[in-house]
Amino acid sequence: MRIFLQRFMLIAFFVILIDPLLARADDNQSFNVNIPNPNGSYSTVLIVKSGAGFKGPQGEFYPAFPTIAQLEMMYGHAPVAMGHSEILKDAVIVNDRILDFDGGNPSQIVRTGVDGVLGGDSRTFTAWVKTDQTGETRGNYSDILAYGDSSGTCGAGFRLATYDNYGHWGPAVGKTGISIDAWCSAITVDAPELYDNQWHFIAVSIREHSSLNRTRVYLDGQLLDKVNVEYASDAKFNTTNDNSISIGGSAGQNLFKGSIGAVRMYHQALSSEEIYDLYQHARNDAR
Repeated sequence: MRIFLQRFMLIAFFVILIDPLLARADDNQSFNVNIPNPNGSYSTVLIVKSGAGFKGPQGEFYPAFPTIAQLEMMYGHAPVAMGHSEILKDAVIVNDRILDFDGGNPSQIVRTGVDGVLGGDSRTFTAWVKTDQTGETRGNYSDILAYGDSSGTCGAGFRLATYDNYGHWGPAVGKTGISIDAWCSAITVDAPELYDNQWHFIAVSIREHSSLNRTRVYLDGQLLDKVNVEYASDAKFNTTNDNSISIGGSAGQNLFKGSIGAVRMYHQALSSEEIYDLYQHARNDAR
């Protein structure tokens, strides 16, 4: 009820105060719009007058001043709150919006400009993901995030992806789940429950200078142990800064279909207890 009233008050504010201003708005005049999030907080979006319409922060054009509903689609937080403050204080926010991908458009890949953890340093990535992208027509891998060298130099790149190896080579043939890839080496972890078109919490924790096959992968706070060794899984990460973190694909391929929200990076290998804590607090905060 409180969020409904807040939304109603925002709409009323638009009608009573904003509309007259828009009629007299100068080119490049800016407006701050507060978008309500499911947990009761707000995201502030900067809208700029541009010619006969308005532009949003990503350069998208609106012929009329955008509605709350339009802005929520691009700039609202994922429908789950993001975890425990004692852990999150060390988080790097890679992306804090819901990003939607159709799986067929390379221009939808989001280049964040955020540099990932480099070399063999400890790291943890977390993200909320929603997808039902399985089946023979989908192909092998769909990137949640990727960065570093994509030329094939061993260990120099990092990729977190969903996979469906239906009809393809390797021990994961006919299976679905999560993949961790260093470009010259990869492991896959079975997680068929991921593909139900519901929001799920994915976490990947890697200790300093550990080999790829020591990576710990979690789904909804639980450690996944059905690991398939694809190739050279004893390789170690030595990630370079050739490319900053991209979301939804890499190098114009491995396109993701579905939604990705609240991508976080930590310069440490979070423990099983910390990852479970993140997931549980997120669920509790969203209720």
